[in-house]
Amino acid sequence: RATPRRWSVRLPAAETPLDPATPRVDAWRALVAPGRNYWADPFLVEEGGRCLLFVEEFVDARNQGVIACLQLQDDGTAINLGTILDEPFHLSYPQVFRWNDAWYMTVESYEADRVSLYRATDFPRDWTRVADLLDGCACVDPTLHHHDGRWYLFGNVSESGGNPSDELFLFVADALEGPYRPHPANPLLADVRSARPAGQLFERDGRLYRPAQCCAPIYGAAVVFNEVVELTPEQYRERQVARLDPTWTARQDGCHAFNAGARWRVLG
Repeated sequence: RATPRRWSVRLPAAETPLDPATPRVDAWRALVAPGRNYWADPFLVEEGGRCLLFVEEFVDARNQGVIACLQLQDDGTAINLGTILDEPFHLSYPQVFRWNDAWYMTVESYEADRVSLYRATDFPRDWTRVADLLDGCACVDPTLHHHDGRWYLFGNVSESGGNPSDELFLFVADALEGPYRPHPANPLLADVRSARPAGQLFERDGRLYRPAQCCAPIYGAAVVFNEVVELTPEQYRERQVARLDPTWTARQDGCHAFNAGARWRVLG
């Protein structure tokens, strides 16, 4: 079988905020999975004085991804807490969040043709599947965002069976567990250079940003920051603000994920 690209997680210096309008990385630390495995799709959660990093761990011996959790230390090193979710199919892109006093997680499960919602029974190690937000739909990098009392689910869907990085779709629900209905503006975007999600939406200085992947000329070539100008159940508009290329090291040819907490920022 072909050898996959070996991703790693990059932690920019905690003292250096990343401005989505002029993104740059000067100092960073790499977190590398053991052996022939790799870590990708990092997602940060800060809870009870801990900073937890949820990642896809690609298990080379199985040629399949699982979801793992790392605990970040003050010096930027990490303690590997191990696998926290494993299914018979490939998993990636964990998004972890707290809602109504419970912890939830969505993951990419493209091979299962669904987007599932998991709830923690013993955070952060044990999770139970509680709902399928989309079923019968092969959606990559599903990204939830709560806005003005509604839930919005962004993701890439290939209606024609072509490259799933090309078209951005949006689904809307009145409650976390759904039902989710297609947004009338679908597809929101048909552009391999900025359609595919690259992490959770975030606010900065009163503005809402959607990180996206530039997948040209290769998958995950760079992260693009888009300002969300309008987000309603009927309308969607965004504008591209800036692009972050992996210029901080000559050994890396891609950068396809960005997430941030109160202290740390993380790139994958």
